[in-house]
Amino acid sequence: MNLINKLVHKNLKLNKKRTVVSMIGILLSVALLTALFTLVTSFRESLISYEINKNGDFHVCFEGVTDKELKDLKNNRSLESIYTISDIGYAYLKDSQNPDKVYAHVIATDKYGMDKAKFNLLEGRMPEKENEIVIPRHLKQNARIEYKVGDTITLGVGRRVLKETGEALHRGSEYSYDMEELRDIKEETYTIVGIIERPGYYVEEYSCPGFSFLTYSSEPTGDFTAYARVISKKLNQMNAVVSGILGVDKELFEKVNGDDGGLPTNEEYNEYIRQISEADFTFEMNSWLISYEKLWPVDPSFRVLFVIAAIVAVIIVITSVYCIKNSFYISITEKIRQYGMLSSIGATKKQLRKSVHKEAAVMGIISVPIGLGCGLFAAFVLTKLSNYLLMANMNMTLFFRPTWLAILISVALGAVTIYFSAVGSAMRAGRVTPLEAIRNQNEIAIKSKKIRAPKYVKKIWGIGGVISYKNIKRNRKKYRTTVVSIVICTVTFILISYFMSMAFELVGAAYASDKFNLSLSLYFHDEDQFDRADIDAIDKYSECSITRANNMYVDNYSYTDRYEQYMEDLYDDDTVVEQGMLVIVMDDASFEDYEKESGIAGSDGKAILVNEVYCEWMEGDEQRKGNLETFRYKAGDTVDLFRYVDDVEAVSGEPGLDKENYRVFYKA
Repeated sequence: MNLINKLVHKNLKLNKKRTVVSMIGILLSVALLTALFTLVTSFRESLISYEINKNGDFHVCFEGVTDKELKDLKNNRSLESIYTISDIGYAYLKDSQNPDKVYAHVIATDKYGMDKAKFNLLEGRMPEKENEIVIPRHLKQNARIEYKVGDTITLGVGRRVLKETGEALHRGSEYSYDMEELRDIKEETYTIVGIIERPGYYVEEYSCPGFSFLTYSSEPTGDFTAYARVISKKLNQMNAVVSGILGVDKELFEKVNGDDGGLPTNEEYNEYIRQISEADFTFEMNSWLISYEKLWPVDPSFRVLFVIAAIVAVIIVITSVYCIKNSFYISITEKIRQYGMLSSIGATKKQLRKSVHKEAAVMGIISVPIGLGCGLFAAFVLTKLSNYLLMANMNMTLFFRPTWLAILISVALGAVTIYFSAVGSAMRAGRVTPLEAIRNQNEIAIKSKKIRAPKYVKKIWGIGGVISYKNIKRNRKKYRTTVVSIVICTVTFILISYFMSMAFELVGAAYASDKFNLSLSLYFHDEDQFDRADIDAIDKYSECSITRANNMYVDNYSYTDRYEQYMEDLYDDDTVVEQGMLVIVMDDASFEDYEKESGIAGSDGKAILVNEVYCEWMEGDEQRKGNLETFRYKAGDTVDLFRYVDDVEAVSGEPGLDKENYRVFYKA
């Protein structure tokens, strides 16, 4: 056996060109696999980082927590870490130009909370004392109030309550105009030490009437919000963890909040609301981060990406096997006499097969680490290049985040590729006999029948083509690997091109970028206040589209039978609930673009009905998901729409007037 090992190393050194070619094939295979899996894992890690930086490093937040309840949460074995943000109170901003956002919402946390909540500091520093504060950037943009770092401000901080009942208002509840007031007001003086980006949704909800002013507090005070991370092995049991903390029935909680627990009946939903209302505090899940981080079940967007990556990996392995196999086959053909000599002096078939596998293993030991390095470098370059080229079209930054799992999978598939590349040649080497090696009749088979080459072969390729044609005809098996390799390479190019284009389409559908750089939402109580000339006066944009949206109701609604059945099952009632319709009005140019992109022709400026809605329903014991056709209307039908104006007083403060909502989209 030592003799055979020495011959293996000697052959690798003597046939350097052949060895280098085989090693390059192995290297490229491993490099492609490493780059593929590293890009997939980097994309996943980039989405996780994006979500953490956007909303904070937590899975579930509990609002209205007390000191005792916080201790219980910290002792919960299912929770990994907790940070808190205290609600100090609200202060009225008399100079605010935004009628729906009139408060400064003063919140506080410690250094750990500032780090975990991911407050994006734009200028200055974070607060380190209780009399220091940072303000959000959109205070200047949204309220037209300008403070600078170093300014001292005095705020009358109190509690938001309803005037009549004194009931405290939720931090995300909209401004109620004359229906609410501040109580227990205390004057607090702060020094502005920094400016931050607007906090994430779970700190400052979109409907929140206050701008978040952040100060420092070493200990949580009063009622505060606790943001908790769940240990990784419990992520796929989030509903069980949260329901246990809230004291809500697990199965009922799963039915209302889960994806596979079935839809709740009306009685079950009412019971769930009753149990939730009796809980000590409210909750909200960071669903995007949970779906990105949990290993099973895989997020649907990742599932598509993983399936496509697996298909591409299989194609890479098959292609590599045939290409490297050809190199091994030629190498074995050159050493037929050597294997015959070894067989004649007592080498067994097993030893001869092992010699080929040994040769493949030596090349793999050298090539695989180099391939890993090349693949990681290629993934790094592609990540940086993607960030540079797609910077304007991406809302997130791609990070180069290789994982041990991706490297191990690449090494394992590389080993599989090497084994299947060499196994055929190893079996062939084990079958060589001394007599066969001397005669070498299996390599060239001369048949008695004269082989004739077609005339077109000689005309196109000359005498060289004729000789090649006859050699192929004499021993088709010898050239089969080369032909299959060429076919595989061609098919691979087509398949990978197809799957990559499909991957871009699927990812684009899930994470599509808007075709504008800036959007403005404008609200008017009187439609005459809107003037297109004011919009056109803004320069430095190439395109501008204007839309107006209103919630309307259908006077002569006619639902499909399937949708009516869905509504009856949803509300456990034979009465079909009247559904609203969002009516969006576009300018002429935008409407024409929408027609072209949607493939709709001949509308002549008439309304286009989007007649599908995404629903979840039960068929027997199975839960179904999909789009249901809503109305029975056909092209040419007339639909009567109306809107409720009597309820507007509670929203706008002006009875009989409905807000007109304009949205302007700019493209640089």
